[in-house]
Amino acid sequence: MPRHPALLSSLGLVTLLSSFVACGGSVIEGDPNVEQGGSAGASAGAAGSHQDAGSHAGTGGTGWGGAAGTGAGGWAGAGGAGAGGWAGAGGAGAGGVPIDAGPDVPPSCVQTHEQFVMKASLHNGQQIGCWVGTTNGVLELRGRVESSSGTSFVVDSCPPNADCGPMLSTFSFDAPNLYAYIPVEALVTVRVQVDQPWGCTQQIEVTNLANWNGAENPYSSSNDTIYLSASDGIAQPVAGSKLAVYKSALGCVNDPPPSCGGDPPDLYALYFASLYQSSPGTPVYMGQQGYFEIPDGNGLQYLQAQNLRSYSSGACDAYWDWSFWVAQMVYEL
Repeated sequence: MPRHPALLSSLGLVTLLSSFVACGGSVIEGDPNVEQGGSAGASAGAAGSHQDAGSHAGTGGTGWGGAAGTGAGGWAGAGGAGAGGWAGAGGAGAGGVPIDAGPDVPPSCVQTHEQFVMKASLHNGQQIGCWVGTTNGVLELRGRVESSSGTSFVVDSCPPNADCGPMLSTFSFDAPNLYAYIPVEALVTVRVQVDQPWGCTQQIEVTNLANWNGAENPYSSSNDTIYLSASDGIAQPVAGSKLAVYKSALGCVNDPPPSCGGDPPDLYALYFASLYQSSPGTPVYMGQQGYFEIPDGNGLQYLQAQNLRSYSSGACDAYWDWSFWVAQMVYEL
Protein backbone atom coordinates (compact mmCIF):
# COMPACT_ATOMS: atom_id res chain seq x y z
CA MET A 1 0.00 0.00 0.00
CA PRO A 2 1.22 3.55 -0.61
CA ARG A 3 2.97 5.24 2.24
CA HIS A 4 3.14 8.86 3.30
CA PRO A 5 6.41 9.89 1.65
CA ALA A 6 8.84 12.65 2.30
CA LEU A 7 9.33 14.68 -0.85
CA LEU A 8 12.59 15.69 -2.48
CA SER A 9 11.46 19.26 -3.08
CA SER A 10 14.94 20.24 -4.22
CA LEU A 11 14.37 18.23 -7.38
CA GLY A 12 11.65 20.66 -8.41
CA LEU A 13 9.36 17.77 -9.35
CA VAL A 14 7.36 16.46 -6.49
CA THR A 15 5.31 14.01 -8.48
CA LEU A 16 2.77 11.15 -8.07
CA LEU A 17 0.86 8.86 -10.56
CA SER A 18 -2.09 7.22 -9.62
CA SER A 19 -11.92 12.00 -16.68
CA PHE A 20 -15.67 14.36 -17.83
CA VAL A 21 -16.96 16.08 -21.05
CA ALA A 22 -18.99 19.15 -20.14
CA CYS A 23 -22.63 19.12 -21.11
CA GLY A 24 -23.43 22.78 -20.63
CA GLY A 25 -23.77 24.35 -17.24
CA SER A 26 -25.09 27.02 -15.01
CA VAL A 27 -23.41 28.89 -12.21
CA ILE A 28 -24.22 27.59 -8.76
CA GLU A 29 -25.82 30.52 -6.98
CA GLY A 30 -23.64 32.25 -4.43
CA ASP A 31 -20.38 30.64 -5.57
CA PRO A 32 -18.49 32.32 -8.43
CA ASN A 33 -15.97 29.48 -8.51
CA VAL A 34 -18.30 26.57 -9.19
CA GLU A 35 -19.94 25.64 -12.47
CA GLN A 36 -22.48 22.86 -12.60
CA GLY A 37 -24.67 21.32 -15.31
CA GLY A 38 -25.70 18.75 -17.81
CA SER A 39 -25.88 14.98 -17.63
CA ALA A 40 -25.26 12.76 -20.34
CA GLY A 41 -23.42 -4.77 -20.17
CA ALA A 42 -21.53 -7.60 -20.86
CA SER A 43 -22.88 -10.08 -23.39
CA ALA A 44 -22.79 -13.81 -23.80
CA GLY A 45 -20.51 -15.07 -26.48
CA ALA A 46 -20.90 -18.30 -28.34
CA ALA A 47 -18.34 -20.98 -27.69
CA GLY A 48 -15.22 -20.58 -29.76
CA SER A 49 -13.20 -23.17 -31.55
CA HIS A 50 -9.85 -21.41 -31.76
CA GLN A 51 -6.81 -23.45 -30.80
CA ASP A 52 -3.84 -21.73 -29.23
CA ALA A 53 -0.48 -22.42 -27.59
CA GLY A 54 -0.66 -26.17 -27.28
CA SER A 55 2.10 -26.47 -24.73
CA HIS A 56 -0.37 -25.57 -22.02
CA ALA A 57 -3.37 -27.50 -23.37
CA GLY A 58 -5.65 -29.60 -21.23
CA THR A 59 -6.48 -33.12 -22.25
CA GLY A 60 -8.45 -33.27 -25.46
CA GLY A 61 -7.91 -29.68 -26.59
CA THR A 62 -5.45 -26.87 -26.89
CA GLY A 63 -5.26 -23.44 -25.39
CA TRP A 64 -3.94 -21.28 -22.60
CA GLY A 65 -6.27 -22.73 -20.04
CA GLY A 66 -6.64 -24.57 -16.83
CA ALA A 67 -7.45 -28.15 -16.13
CA ALA A 68 -9.44 -30.41 -18.40
CA GLY A 69 -13.11 -30.73 -17.77
CA THR A 70 -16.51 -29.90 -19.08
CA GLY A 71 -18.41 -26.71 -18.59
CA ALA A 72 -19.25 -23.40 -20.12
CA GLY A 73 -16.98 -22.38 -22.95
CA GLY A 74 -15.92 -18.86 -23.78
CA TRP A 75 -14.96 -16.70 -26.69
CA ALA A 76 -11.74 -18.63 -27.17
CA GLY A 77 -12.65 -21.94 -25.60
CA ALA A 78 -11.00 -24.94 -27.20
CA GLY A 79 -12.98 -27.97 -28.35
CA GLY A 80 -12.82 -31.28 -26.60
CA ALA A 81 -12.01 -31.30 -22.92
CA GLY A 82 -9.23 -28.70 -23.01
CA ALA A 83 -9.61 -25.44 -21.15
CA GLY A 84 -9.12 -22.17 -22.96
CA GLY A 85 -10.04 -18.64 -23.67
CA TRP A 86 -11.40 -15.88 -21.52
CA ALA A 87 -14.63 -17.45 -20.33
CA GLY A 88 -14.00 -20.68 -18.56
CA ALA A 89 -12.73 -24.16 -19.13
CA GLY A 90 -14.35 -26.88 -21.13
CA GLY A 91 -15.55 -27.98 -24.47
CA ALA A 92 -18.41 -26.70 -26.51
CA GLY A 93 -21.05 -24.89 -24.54
CA ALA A 94 -22.55 -21.51 -24.12
CA GLY A 95 -19.95 -18.78 -23.70
CA GLY A 96 -19.93 -16.00 -21.18
CA VAL A 97 -18.54 -12.62 -20.41
CA PRO A 98 -14.75 -12.25 -20.44
CA ILE A 99 -12.91 -13.48 -17.36
CA ASP A 100 -9.28 -13.87 -16.45
CA ALA A 101 -7.63 -16.40 -18.70
CA GLY A 102 -5.31 -17.96 -16.15
CA PRO A 103 -1.65 -17.86 -15.13
CA ASP A 104 -0.29 -19.13 -18.45
CA VAL A 105 -1.68 -16.24 -20.47
CA PRO A 106 0.84 -13.54 -21.49
CA PRO A 107 0.62 -10.46 -19.23
CA SER A 108 -0.82 -8.31 -22.02
CA CYS A 109 -3.81 -10.66 -22.27
CA VAL A 110 -4.64 -10.79 -18.57
CA GLN A 111 -7.93 -9.14 -17.69
CA THR A 112 -8.69 -7.18 -14.53
CA HIS A 113 -11.90 -5.64 -13.20
CA GLU A 114 -10.70 -2.93 -10.82
CA GLN A 115 -12.49 0.38 -10.30
CA PHE A 116 -11.82 4.01 -9.51
CA VAL A 117 -14.49 5.47 -7.21
CA MET A 118 -14.92 9.06 -6.05
CA LYS A 119 -17.31 11.44 -4.32
CA ALA A 120 -17.45 15.22 -4.29
CA SER A 121 -19.22 16.75 -1.28
CA LEU A 122 -19.62 20.44 -2.07
CA HIS A 123 -19.87 23.33 0.38
CA ASN A 124 -23.48 23.97 -0.72
CA GLY A 125 -24.57 20.45 0.28
CA GLN A 126 -24.54 18.88 -3.17
CA GLN A 127 -22.87 15.53 -3.75
CA ILE A 128 -21.52 14.32 -7.08
CA GLY A 129 -20.40 10.75 -7.77
CA CYS A 130 -21.58 7.39 -9.04
CA TRP A 131 -24.12 5.77 -6.70
CA VAL A 132 -23.77 8.53 -4.12
CA GLY A 133 -24.47 11.68 -6.07
CA THR A 134 -27.60 13.78 -6.12
CA THR A 135 -26.35 15.61 -9.20
CA ASN A 136 -24.93 14.60 -12.57
CA GLY A 137 -22.95 16.85 -14.82
CA VAL A 138 -19.89 19.05 -14.79
CA LEU A 139 -18.15 20.82 -11.93
CA GLU A 140 -15.21 23.21 -12.11
CA LEU A 141 -13.99 24.62 -8.82
CA ARG A 142 -10.99 26.74 -7.89
CA GLY A 143 -9.60 27.20 -4.44
CA ARG A 144 -6.94 26.61 -1.83
CA VAL A 145 -6.17 23.14 -0.47
CA GLU A 146 -6.92 23.11 3.25
CA SER A 147 -6.08 19.46 3.96
CA SER A 148 -4.92 16.43 2.00
CA SER A 149 -4.53 12.76 2.92
CA GLY A 150 -3.57 10.93 -0.30
CA THR A 151 -7.11 9.59 -0.79
CA SER A 152 -9.04 12.82 -0.11
CA PHE A 153 -8.56 16.57 0.00
CA VAL A 154 -10.52 19.64 1.09
CA VAL A 155 -10.67 22.88 -0.94
CA ASP A 156 -11.79 26.30 0.30
CA SER A 157 -13.33 28.13 -2.68
CA CYS A 158 -13.87 31.48 -0.95
CA PRO A 159 -11.66 33.79 -3.05
CA PRO A 160 -8.86 35.62 -1.24
CA ASN A 161 -10.26 39.03 -2.29
CA ALA A 162 -13.88 38.24 -1.29
CA ASP A 163 -15.71 38.86 1.97
CA CYS A 164 -16.94 35.33 2.67
CA GLY A 165 -16.46 32.60 5.19
CA PRO A 166 -14.84 29.23 4.42
CA MET A 167 -16.52 27.40 1.52
CA LEU A 168 -15.18 23.90 2.07
CA SER A 169 -15.68 21.08 -0.43
CA THR A 170 -14.36 17.57 0.19
CA PHE A 171 -13.21 15.23 -2.57
CA SER A 172 -12.59 11.57 -1.71
CA PHE A 173 -11.48 8.76 -3.99
CA ASP A 174 -10.13 5.22 -3.99
CA ALA A 175 -8.48 2.77 -6.39
CA PRO A 176 -5.80 0.09 -6.09
CA ASN A 177 -2.37 1.57 -5.32
CA LEU A 178 -3.59 5.17 -5.63
CA TYR A 179 -2.01 7.80 -3.37
CA ALA A 180 -2.40 11.33 -4.73
CA TYR A 181 -0.08 13.95 -3.27
CA ILE A 182 -1.95 17.28 -3.39
CA PRO A 183 -0.01 19.88 -1.39
CA VAL A 184 -1.72 21.74 1.44
CA GLU A 185 -2.01 25.50 0.69
CA ALA A 186 -1.58 24.91 -3.04
CA LEU A 187 -4.05 26.70 -5.31
CA VAL A 188 -5.84 24.18 -7.52
CA THR A 189 -8.47 23.76 -10.20
CA VAL A 190 -10.73 20.72 -9.72
CA ARG A 191 -12.79 19.46 -12.67
CA VAL A 192 -15.33 16.67 -12.23
CA GLN A 193 -17.92 15.07 -14.48
CA VAL A 194 -20.39 12.31 -13.66
CA ASP A 195 -22.90 10.82 -16.13
CA GLN A 196 -25.43 8.11 -15.29
CA PRO A 197 -27.43 7.26 -18.44
CA TRP A 198 -27.31 3.45 -17.90
CA GLY A 199 -24.17 2.61 -16.05
CA CYS A 200 -22.15 5.43 -14.54
CA THR A 201 -19.02 7.19 -15.74
CA GLN A 202 -17.01 9.51 -13.52
CA GLN A 203 -13.92 11.62 -14.09
CA ILE A 204 -11.82 13.96 -11.99
CA GLU A 205 -8.69 16.00 -12.56
CA VAL A 206 -6.84 18.21 -10.11
CA THR A 207 -4.30 20.66 -11.53
CA ASN A 208 -2.15 23.43 -10.12
CA LEU A 209 -3.44 27.02 -10.35
CA ALA A 210 -0.66 29.59 -10.58
CA ASN A 211 -2.74 32.63 -9.58
CA TRP A 212 -6.22 32.93 -8.07
CA ASN A 213 -7.88 36.35 -7.91
CA GLY A 214 -4.55 38.02 -7.25
CA ALA A 215 -3.18 35.38 -4.84
CA GLU A 216 0.04 33.70 -5.90
CA ASN A 217 0.40 29.95 -5.51
CA PRO A 218 3.09 29.28 -2.88
CA TYR A 219 3.72 25.80 -4.24
CA SER A 220 4.14 26.18 -8.02
CA SER A 221 3.85 28.87 -10.70
CA SER A 222 2.66 26.44 -13.39
CA ASN A 223 -0.93 25.88 -14.51
CA ASP A 224 0.06 22.59 -16.14
CA THR A 225 1.08 20.48 -13.14
CA ILE A 226 -1.27 17.50 -12.73
CA TYR A 227 -1.84 16.19 -9.22
CA LEU A 228 -4.52 13.63 -10.11
CA SER A 229 -6.39 12.55 -13.24
CA ALA A 230 -8.68 9.52 -13.07
CA SER A 231 -11.64 8.04 -14.90
CA ASP A 232 -14.01 5.13 -14.49
CA GLY A 233 -16.37 3.92 -17.21
CA ILE A 234 -14.60 5.89 -19.93
CA ALA A 235 -11.07 5.75 -21.35
CA GLN A 236 -10.60 9.52 -21.50
CA PRO A 237 -9.46 12.18 -19.06
CA VAL A 238 -11.87 14.97 -18.18
CA ALA A 239 -12.50 17.59 -20.87
CA GLY A 240 -9.78 20.22 -20.96
CA SER A 241 -7.03 17.90 -19.73
CA LYS A 242 -3.53 18.13 -21.14
CA LEU A 243 -3.27 14.35 -20.87
CA ALA A 244 -4.05 12.06 -23.79
CA VAL A 245 -5.16 8.44 -23.37
CA TYR A 246 -5.36 6.11 -26.37
CA LYS A 247 -6.74 2.58 -26.71
CA SER A 248 -4.89 -0.17 -28.58
CA ALA A 249 -6.44 -3.61 -29.19
CA LEU A 250 -4.15 -6.48 -28.24
CA GLY A 251 -5.61 -9.28 -30.38
CA CYS A 252 -6.35 -11.47 -27.36
CA VAL A 253 -9.75 -12.56 -28.71
CA ASN A 254 -9.74 -14.83 -31.72
CA ASP A 255 -12.93 -15.17 -33.76
CA PRO A 256 -14.85 -12.77 -31.49
CA PRO A 257 -18.60 -12.36 -31.72
CA PRO A 258 -19.81 -9.36 -33.71
CA SER A 259 -19.76 -6.01 -31.94
CA CYS A 260 -22.98 -4.12 -31.32
CA GLY A 261 -21.20 -0.82 -31.91
CA GLY A 262 -18.33 0.77 -30.08
CA ASP A 263 -14.97 -0.91 -29.71
CA PRO A 264 -14.47 -4.40 -31.18
CA PRO A 265 -14.45 -7.19 -28.56
CA ASP A 266 -10.89 -7.51 -27.24
CA LEU A 267 -8.54 -6.63 -24.43
CA TYR A 268 -6.84 -3.26 -24.82
CA ALA A 269 -3.69 -1.50 -23.69
CA LEU A 270 -3.99 2.15 -22.68
CA TYR A 271 -1.33 4.56 -23.93
CA PHE A 272 -0.60 7.64 -21.80
CA ALA A 273 1.01 10.80 -23.17
CA SER A 274 0.90 14.58 -23.24
CA LEU A 275 -1.93 15.94 -25.39
CA TYR A 276 0.73 17.67 -27.51
CA GLN A 277 3.00 14.66 -27.89
CA SER A 278 3.38 13.27 -31.40
CA SER A 279 4.28 9.71 -30.34
CA PRO A 280 1.56 7.40 -29.00
CA GLY A 281 2.97 7.43 -25.48
CA THR A 282 3.58 4.78 -22.84
CA PRO A 283 1.56 1.53 -23.04
CA VAL A 284 0.07 0.17 -19.82
CA TYR A 285 -1.67 -3.21 -19.73
CA MET A 286 -4.52 -4.14 -17.40
CA GLY A 287 -3.48 -4.48 -13.79
CA GLN A 288 -0.11 -2.88 -14.45
CA GLN A 289 1.54 0.50 -13.89
CA GLY A 290 3.61 2.63 -16.22
CA TYR A 291 5.65 5.82 -16.01
CA PHE A 292 5.84 8.78 -18.38
CA GLU A 293 6.64 12.47 -18.46
CA ILE A 294 4.90 15.58 -19.77
CA PRO A 295 5.91 19.27 -19.91
CA ASP A 296 4.42 21.31 -17.05
CA GLY A 297 5.68 24.84 -17.70
CA ASN A 298 8.62 24.50 -15.31
CA GLY A 299 10.28 21.60 -17.11
CA LEU A 300 9.08 18.02 -17.07
CA GLN A 301 6.62 16.39 -14.72
CA TYR A 302 7.02 12.69 -14.02
CA LEU A 303 3.78 10.76 -13.77
CA GLN A 304 2.65 7.27 -12.84
CA ALA A 305 -0.39 5.56 -14.38
CA GLN A 306 -2.32 2.40 -13.54
CA ASN A 307 -4.66 0.65 -15.98
CA LEU A 308 -7.50 -0.68 -13.81
CA ARG A 309 -9.49 -2.25 -16.67
CA SER A 310 -9.66 -1.82 -20.44
CA TYR A 311 -11.68 -4.27 -22.50
CA SER A 312 -14.76 -4.47 -24.71
CA SER A 313 -17.26 -7.32 -24.72
CA GLY A 314 -19.04 -5.98 -27.81
CA ALA A 315 -22.40 -5.85 -26.04
CA CYS A 316 -24.70 -3.00 -27.04
CA ASP A 317 -24.89 -1.39 -23.61
CA ALA A 318 -21.53 -2.39 -22.11
CA TYR A 319 -19.58 0.79 -22.74
CA TRP A 320 -18.08 1.27 -19.27
CA ASP A 321 -15.30 -1.34 -19.05
CA TRP A 322 -12.51 1.25 -18.83
CA SER A 323 -10.77 2.74 -15.85
CA PHE A 324 -7.41 4.29 -14.97
CA TRP A 325 -5.66 6.74 -12.71
CA VAL A 326 -2.68 9.06 -13.21
CA ALA A 327 -0.87 10.96 -10.46
CA GLN A 328 2.42 12.70 -9.96
CA MET A 329 5.25 10.58 -8.72
CA VAL A 330 6.43 10.94 -5.14
CA TYR A 331 9.94 10.22 -3.96
CA GLU A 332 10.91 8.89 -0.55
CA LEU A 333 14.03 10.08 1.26
